[in-house]
Amino acid sequence: MTRSPTSDSSVPDGPAPRRLEALADGIFAIAMTLLVLGIDIPSAEAVAGGRLSHLLAARQQQFFNYALSFILLANFWTAHHRQSRCIRQTDPHHLWINIFLLLFVCLMPFSTSLAGNFPNEAAAQFFFHGNMLAVSLFFLWNWTYATRGRRLVAADLDPAIVRSGLVRSAIVIAACLAALGLTFAAPGSSSYAYLLIPLGMWIHHRAGPYPRPNGSKA
Repeated sequence: MTRSPTSDSSVPDGPAPRRLEALADGIFAIAMTLLVLGIDIPSAEAVAGGRLSHLLAARQQQFFNYALSFILLANFWTAHHRQSRCIRQTDPHHLWINIFLLLFVCLMPFSTSLAGNFPNEAAAQFFFHGNMLAVSLFFLWNWTYATRGRRLVAADLDPAIVRSGLVRSAIVIAACLAALGLTFAAPGSSSYAYLLIPLGMWIHHRAGPYPRPNGSKA
């Protein structure tokens, strides 16, 4: 008896990649939205006793950390989308790599608020940069696991795409490590190390461009 094309043998061993993408999209959206809650709203009593503009200016570090974390999470979301375009299937190991990646993404609103409320405390900044580093390392693990031996990607995936993903992850990891290093010398200025990310991406793009999975240039 001939097995039909829709039999169980054609179903990949693992959850559908689209479901993983939907989960990631939802968690990134929630985490990015919750970031704004880390900015304290001045109380009516405080406004009555002083100018609102001064009270808002006093929260400039919170606004800075909000904007920084929002942009960094947006960068991670685009990276996850870029990786997902190449990943054809998943398996239980890949699923749990992403679960732990998203665990640290969910922690971002807390670490952002902590860093914003204690901008000159090394422990607060170290926690924030450590959170960023954890997300970055899981992104690298996600990509290396999927592409090693073409485990979860197409067998003919352009090697340049694989290298590009590794380089992008390495740039973000290097910025996180630089931020952690600066924390010991100048905690309040350590977040400026993340300016290395757009600089590194620009240099990487100038060295490319690298092809995308659909054949266009990245």
